[in-house]
Amino acid sequence: MQSIPIAARNGNSYSNSGAQLYVRDDFGNLRIVDLVVGTGGAGLMGIEVKYGSATRNARQLSVDNKIRSRGGRVVSVSNPILPYGSRVRFETVEIPVIPVQVPGP
Repeated sequence: MQSIPIAARNGNSYSNSGAQLYVRDDFGNLRIVDLVVGTGGAGLMGIEVKYGSATRNARQLSVDNKIRSRGGRVVSVSNPILPYGSRVRFETVEIPVIPVQVPGP
């Protein structure tokens, strides 16, 4: 799968793996990350897409903090960049999706 370049508001650019990532922390908790991007070098960042004013719940935040501080194992087979069993450690950030009304023809 080809990596898709994306840009952030802060001017940084990231490389998109294009797939969800399923990660279990060291305590067995499963976290499904909407998107994982490469931040350059060997760095990774998880992206949690939220609609409107939605935010991550307490469980998501707890598992995200464990993966950021201690890491976890990839338990999905759908991500072509990070194979099953890979050890990963990354921070997850929220990206809000704001609905926009597009005028019709």
